[in-house]
Amino acid sequence: MKRILSSAALLVVVAVALVSCAEEAPDRGLEISRKSFDAWITKNAPNAQAYGDIYMEYIEHGRGSASPVLNQSWISFNYTGRTLDGTVFATRSESISKRVGRFIYSTRYSSDFTAFNERNVKLCKGLHQALPLLHPGDSVRIYIPSDLSYFGGMGINSGYYGEISGVTYNGKPICMDIRLKEVVTDAGIWERDSVRRYALHHWGQTPDQEIKSPEDFLRVGLFLQKQVAHPDKPAIREDTLVTIYYAQYFMDGFLLETNVDTIAIKRNQVDQSSAYEEKEVAPWQIDQFPNNKMFAYVLVHMRRGEIADVASASVWTHGVDGKLDNYPEIAPYQPTLTRIWVVEKDENGDEVPFPELPPLFP
Repeated sequence: MKRILSSAALLVVVAVALVSCAEEAPDRGLEISRKSFDAWITKNAPNAQAYGDIYMEYIEHGRGSASPVLNQSWISFNYTGRTLDGTVFATRSESISKRVGRFIYSTRYSSDFTAFNERNVKLCKGLHQALPLLHPGDSVRIYIPSDLSYFGGMGINSGYYGEISGVTYNGKPICMDIRLKEVVTDAGIWERDSVRRYALHHWGQTPDQEIKSPEDFLRVGLFLQKQVAHPDKPAIREDTLVTIYYAQYFMDGFLLETNVDTIAIKRNQVDQSSAYEEKEVAPWQIDQFPNNKMFAYVLVHMRRGEIADVASASVWTHGVDGKLDNYPEIAPYQPTLTRIWVVEKDENGDEVPFPELPPLFP
């Protein structure tokens, strides 16, 4: 009987030991990985300071006492990510993309705009530790150990095509160059106000001149400025069938969408899947027009032969959530500037030529 009990006790001891070893193995691996990472920092980045589990070097301190990054904030920032051997795996910099031979005209090399919260898989754990230490205007180099880096299902770029294909960075220690541009607590107000500032600065318009949807008082941030006006011609009604050309840009001048081939060619952004031809639409049907519900409210303020520029918040166009799987990527809360040509035809059915205007963006 004693021998049976001893055997049972021995099995329990062995089982406990195996469980203990299994639990200690990852910890041991993490310890080795961290020691290797610390040794690399000591040799290659001696000026980097430890901040918790990460290291950071300040390249430039922002001026003033602007708000720091807080949970549930929105942040505008630029970045370039590298593995520790210097291989670039992602960048928002056009010059760096060209230097590594991965520049693409249809990629928008501009600041990212994203939510800072625990659910955001664009930001790894290391960035979640680093960003709350920053203020707008800060430029830093952040060194992140492998256990706080990126893993399956995560990615700094989501649908952003600045990511360098073929470079593996998941599960590796990485270095991130970050420039924090802006911290926003309410992204909707921030976007609306940026559209208003554009209209005021460029056109002298005030919020009282906004085009608003009578059905939804939240749809604000839509301004129309006629560059060619024909006040003597009949107004376009909701059921009027009209032909239009358009070119839509982000506020930094990057072309988002157009049905004018010469504009796409000039920007080196010809989309072989798009039809570059006039579009025949009616305002009451525009709700079905891809990504541009703002036409339903704008066209009824226009007449044939007119050209107008429209500054609009994203609620009127592609939506406040953006389209991260779009090509090019559309980040959340991105305002746009659109030029619209409403075609006028003569008695023979031929288009009346439009006068030449300076381009919205050179």
